[in-house]
Amino acid sequence: MLTGIGIAGILTFRRQIFAVTTIRRVAKFALFFALGALPLIIYNVDDTLVTFRSNMARDTSNIPGKARLLMDTLDSRGMFGWLVDEDWQTPVPHQPQGWLQRASANISSLAGHLGTT
Repeated sequence: MLTGIGIAGILTFRRQIFAVTTIRRVAKFALFFALGALPLIIYNVDDTLVTFRSNMARDTSNIPGKARLLMDTLDSRGMFGWLVDEDWQTPVPHQPQGWLQRASANISSLAGHLGTT
């Protein structure tokens, strides 16, 4: 995830990032990142990289589904139905209560998502 964020940042803000990047800042970043990750680093040194060996795997199954999720993410539909169920997935969706929920439902309706407005 950190690699993805870094690559996205460089692709998006290349000039701004390289304008403020110095050897000293990179060294400081590396030092404090390693300091924050020190418990994990010690654990992996003691147990021969168990974090990487136990939960890292290459998964090439369902490539079409992953490509569809990537395309949905690019046009902002990727999060719908992922964090919380959408109304059609909920047996008895509740009506919006309060101004904030009503505003959110109205924005969703304006965006073309059928809600409970």
